[in-house]
Amino acid sequence: MAAQAAPRADGDGLTAKNPMDVPADRMVIINGTYYGISFEWFEEINPDQQPMYFSITLPNTVTTVFDDGFRDSWSSGKENNGAATYYNGSRPTDWARYNVVSIDFSEATSLTKINKQAAMHNTYLSGTLDLSKTKIKTIEKSAFSGCTGLTGVVLPKTLEVLGAADGSSGSVFNECTNLQFLCTADESSTPPHQRSNSHLV
Repeated sequence: MAAQAAPRADGDGLTAKNPMDVPADRMVIINGTYYGISFEWFEEINPDQQPMYFSITLPNTVTTVFDDGFRDSWSSGKENNGAATYYNGSRPTDWARYNVVSIDFSEATSLTKINKQAAMHNTYLSGTLDLSKTKIKTIEKSAFSGCTGLTGVVLPKTLEVLGAADGSSGSVFNECTNLQFLCTADESSTPPHQRSNSHLV
């Protein structure tokens, strides 16, 4: 099962139905942390500053997804590391709006952590989010909150923490209003209605 949302296609990136694949060497990955897509690359391929749509296959060199890593939201960490952002066009790494419509985690076999708000409010993600090939231990609060197109989530057996480590706050899948099931990798081959231990959200 592919870990994604929406069908992937190497398109022109001008519509959500025709997303552009982001080459691994145009992702900002530093010491194993994925910050986002390269600002310099985004500026180069998009001189007219149009909104764009991307598909991402996370490589096996990634161990952590940075805060807001799958969004165009600005943060100092993303700006300082050269990841494209958008914050009213006023920041050095601001260029244009973009949306990630597909995330494939099937090659992300070294991934252990997804930081907070990684894909929050991304309504373009749809279908089942399959994290079963990863080694994720922690998914921080609001990582996928508001991803209303998600219908299912398959978690890896390595998972230890969802939200805040002390359990005090932070729903990971809050406002995922179409989510029908959330299960572990062991359960993913079983139809949802037959899963005795799956959690319906």
